Amino acid sequence: MTDVLDQPISAEPAAAWQTIDAQAFRFEQLNMLYRQLSAVSFLATLAVIPWLVVRLPADYFAKPTRYPLITRKLPGGMHYVVLLLKNLFGVLIVALGVVMLVIPGQGLLTIVIGLILLDFPGKYRLQRNLIQRKPVLKSVNWLRERGEQAPLMFGDHTP
Repeated sequence: MTDVLDQPISAEPAAAWQTIDAQAFRFEQLNMLYRQLSAVSFLATLAVIPWLVVRLPADYFAKPTRYPLITRKLPGGMHYVVLLLKNLFGVLIVALGVVMLVIPGQGLLTIVIGLILLDFPGKYRLQRNLIQRKPVLKSVNWLRERGEQAPLMFGDHTP
């Protein structure tokens, strides 16, 4: 049995309408899936992002260089496995943040959190530039205040 969508549009109006109806039904299914994913991602960011922001050390951006990787202390090549998993998770978080720029969610903040997890040259400088943007910093420090943590510090001062 062949699928209705695989058939060419016929010159007969009934067959043409059947094909259009099948395409509209699939579109509605994809639209519903998109809405569900949007709702799930929005709810996930409401839970995960504040949890991560509150646990970030207040002086994370105050130092000229970033914290040393804890994974280097792992035995054998295990630190490479942990580093790979951390980077894969970071890529996923950044991708979700990009999606959240157009759907409900905390897009820019999610991208910053994802970038914190990734390892690439110039990362620390990029993070500092993003986090120091007024709307992002205001949101981060508001979350940290609600979690009873000190605001983020940059250099010798707290903005």
